[in-house]
Amino acid sequence: MGNKRVKKREIPKTSAGDTADYPVFCLKYLQHGVSIKNCDNKLFRSFVERLTKLCSLGWDEIAISHRHSYGFELIGRKDIKPKLPPAITEDVQSLYAFRYTGNNLPFLAMRNGNVLHVIFIEAHFGDIYNHG
Repeated sequence: MGNKRVKKREIPKTSAGDTADYPVFCLKYLQHGVSIKNCDNKLFRSFVERLTKLCSLGWDEIAISHRHSYGFELIGRKDIKPKLPPAITEDVQSLYAFRYTGNNLPFLAMRNGNVLHVIFIEAHFGDIYNHG
């Protein structure tokens, strides 16, 4: 081969103030059996588009937005139908519900600082909780 060396690229570091006011999404605890098996490509596209939009909004904008727009509502753990993963400890009393489609299907997430851990993606109304 040769003695050519690949230059190591540095990723610019950001200060905490650069990201603390914006949501960051994590899929580590996504419950595949409930969320993914019932979703089609159109729903996933809507989900990714919504995450992209929410990442561009600050928490202040999200907080004042209507729950059927870019805002959220809190769903109590007792109202969630599927079993919660072990990462959702007893001290977590509710999950954040964000709408990701035009017909208001939600995804549920646990907030830890500015990180939203997506737990469930609802493919059909009532799969995750009763919409009363």
